[in-house]
Amino acid sequence: MRMWESVVATVLLTLWACNQIPQPTERKTVPVVDSSGEVHIYKTSVPLRLDNDYALYCMEHYHWETISSNAFLTKNFVFFLLFKIYIVREVINLTLITK
Repeated sequence: MRMWESVVATVLLTLWACNQIPQPTERKTVPVVDSSGEVHIYKTSVPLRLDNDYALYCMEHYHWETISSNAFLTKNFVFFLLFKIYIVREVINLTLITK
């Protein structure tokens, strides 16, 4: 009787595991204006957070770029203003050529 229960449990577990449908990830187009005023467009499923570096493909310039995001707090007369600044650098592909 134990053998029959383990076979049924194995079949049910296999059927349950094979029927799990992965959730699709939503990819959003993210426009970024960097510190020099240039517009970059990226497609990503991860939001760009502060104090992180990201390597994304720029759909505007057709190459890979590294994006750093920082925030600066400034005082403007009475109010404190929070600025989010993006620094974008082109990733240069260095390959070694051997003869």
